[in-house]
Amino acid sequence: MALYENQNKQEIDPKRILERHLIGLHDIQEDIKDQRLSSQMAQAGMRGHGLNQHASSESRHQFAKAANQYADRLDAHEQSDAKMYASILAVLPNTIDALHKLRGGWKNAPKDYNSTMSMIRFNDTLSEIITSHPTIQPKTLIEIVRAATQSYGYNMSIVSEMEQQTFAALRGIKHERAFEAVLYYLPEGYKVYETTDEEDKHGADFLVQCPNRVLVSVDVKSSPESAERATVNDEVYLERHQNAKRYPHLAIFSGFTDNDFDPQSPWQPGQEAILRELPRIQAALLEKSTDKHSRILERV
Repeated sequence: MALYENQNKQEIDPKRILERHLIGLHDIQEDIKDQRLSSQMAQAGMRGHGLNQHASSESRHQFAKAANQYADRLDAHEQSDAKMYASILAVLPNTIDALHKLRGGWKNAPKDYNSTMSMIRFNDTLSEIITSHPTIQPKTLIEIVRAATQSYGYNMSIVSEMEQQTFAALRGIKHERAFEAVLYYLPEGYKVYETTDEEDKHGADFLVQCPNRVLVSVDVKSSPESAERATVNDEVYLERHQNAKRYPHLAIFSGFTDNDFDPQSPWQPGQEAILRELPRIQAALLEKSTDKHSRILERV
């Protein structure tokens, strides 16, 4: 289906301090625990606002499952802080397990499908939170993830690892959203589609149909260097799989810098910056749609 739909998004007060979020996170943990039997809590190693350092992996996953059920019970259209906290708690154990299995670059381990999908779900959770809270600051989300990780009883090495992973994920989300803002301005003849989980797993952030009907898979990068590395890797892949039936793949730097974002709107670049990048991105899409590997494939 087409990607773009107008939605009403609830704003939150950008002056709301971080402590408010951390208190709310603790409150949600207490609500989740209150809905479980005390014997289950004892078995899970619960204490205070979280699990203790001796909690088992099974206990952490049990609590994550309860957090997911808690989030699901909230109104589907409710963009509350409670849903945000519960959603983060729900994905953390699987995310941390996946990081350990896919250390060294999770997209380079396609055989471990479940772990790859766990990482995608973590990124999707952060993206959904940003959609619901468009003025929330990256540092606030990182601190919430840090506190949630600590509440599970993980050691400081894993807490630090999740901070770094969250920072990288949010940087990627920021550049993807900025790139998406440019796609809104493409002229008639272009269509933009959502990607499937399977396409996302292979690095596709967007699928763009160009006027010549060729679909281009777009992998948005946060720096020119990472775009160049991805392009080289793709060329190596094509040399090894010359008959691969796939969309032409464009790895491209979004073109935006931190100066292009207002501090009060940290996920949306200004219109001047969007229009600055439009000609470059449009030209790159057209060039990729006509290279030697391009072909017309129907959207499935």
